Amino acid sequence: CRNESEALLMIKAVNYHELAHIKFTDYNKEDINKASEKVKERGGNRHDFFKMINIMEDGRIERLFAALYPKAKDYFIAKNIWRIRNHEYDFLTTAVRKGLVPKKLMKEMELMHYIDDEKKEKLLELFDKYTKEADKQKRLELAMEAYFLIKDDYDWFNAPQNEDIV
Repeated sequence: CRNESEALLMIKAVNYHELAHIKFTDYNKEDINKASEKVKERGGNRHDFFKMINIMEDGRIERLFAALYPKAKDYFIAKNIWRIRNHEYDFLTTAVRKGLVPKKLMKEMELMHYIDDEKKEKLLELFDKYTKEADKQKRLELAMEAYFLIKDDYDWFNAPQNEDIV
């Protein structure tokens, strides 16, 4: 951060993010392991799939938290802008935060990524469904669908490193 004020803003945003996990993340290790096994059986990579779940869950919980606590939205927007500008977020980590990233910056991120437009549209649709879905098993199925949609197009090795959700 450039100064103490910006650092405090980021700390508050990260605290809100972690509180959102406490409030909204309902997965446990067993849920993740079962879903990861299904992914492995279908020829996917368990670790990459976990990254997809984490990316989608981070966006979901921020969007839900901001809807419940509207003042938190400004903190998330500031954090997301900061992380994008510091190359900590890519298209996926930005796209799941729809409404928490300025539209102009969202467009820039879309143009920088190599996923074709048809797949991008489908991903955005899956991200929205994931955010609105209350049933965790259905969310895991949506995460699998998103993962398999782009598993060969996305650079999982260089994906942004997020906190573990469980």
